[in-house]
Amino acid sequence: MNIIKYKTSVAIIAIGFLATGCEKSPASSSAVPAKPSVEASVVSAASNSAVAPAPDKTAALQREAQSTYSKVYNKLIAEHGGTASAYKNYLAWQLLSNKPKRGLDEFDSASESFKEILDTLQKARATGSGDPQLDEAVDKLINSGKQLLAAWSPMDSYLKTKGFLEDNYERARAADGEMKAGFTATLASIDGVGNALDRVQDQQRRDHMAKLKAAGDMVNYNMLASMAAAKSLMVVIDQAQGRASAKDKVWISKADAAVAVVEAAQQEYTAELNKAKAEAAPGKEPNSSHNSMTSYMQSMIGQVREFKATGHPGHLGNAVKDYNNMVGNYNRHLNKF
Repeated sequence: MNIIKYKTSVAIIAIGFLATGCEKSPASSSAVPAKPSVEASVVSAASNSAVAPAPDKTAALQREAQSTYSKVYNKLIAEHGGTASAYKNYLAWQLLSNKPKRGLDEFDSASESFKEILDTLQKARATGSGDPQLDEAVDKLINSGKQLLAAWSPMDSYLKTKGFLEDNYERARAADGEMKAGFTATLASIDGVGNALDRVQDQQRRDHMAKLKAAGDMVNYNMLASMAAAKSLMVVIDQAQGRASAKDKVWISKADAAVAVVEAAQQEYTAELNKAKAEAAPGKEPNSSHNSMTSYMQSMIGQVREFKATGHPGHLGNAVKDYNNMVGNYNRHLNKF
């Protein structure tokens, strides 16, 4: 696994999009397994309750659980404060070198935040999302997260009191293998949850787009279509694994094709938005946050073209940030269906 990965966030409710975090699972000097074996052992609340909730209540609880899964995923892949970021900070300690680096202020407080996030996820899993594959992916994340915390939490006091200055890093080095294994398994499980959320939310998006089109709501229909196109562009960027090159004609061809789809979708979205503005009665204009959506899409396209022109990877990172800002804007202001 490489240090930089372009990951996507998810929208907070049923019709959603995953956001893309710029952190990739960090690499260590040893090979990181791509798919570590993690056993699932979490039991859903349904199997423990004497009386099952009424169907309508169950559906509402499942939607709430899926929303929580999305929120947790977005926190875990955050560029700052996410799990990959914490692992990157841990590896920066260079424990196995003769003189490890000091000053792990960002790392040594992160286990508490990670535990809180994991607790939130476990509470949502007690209900379950109603999708067996998604719940299974969450089970794996919970169990790999517990594996990580078993190694990480006991280190908190040692790190905060700088015990490594007393024992010359002996305790830290003894725990290094378990720490790396825990992080590696957890990062792989986070990927699994993201993939499962993508699958579930893509189907929900298609179903909802059909309803919007039937109702004649072409602004929101084209917004979702544009976001789906942007998500496809993020997949192309993610496939580069942080190693995209402006000289790689095969990858550039894929990126050009994805950009063309985003641009066409964004232009259709903008046209429908302008039409709705012109036809709207005073005070009934479309939500102004739609303007930010189209701006983020245009900037995303521009950043990919800047990368083609300069070869500077920072432009792809900026495209990912534009996508995440777009998803954040959607979650805050437009995901009201």
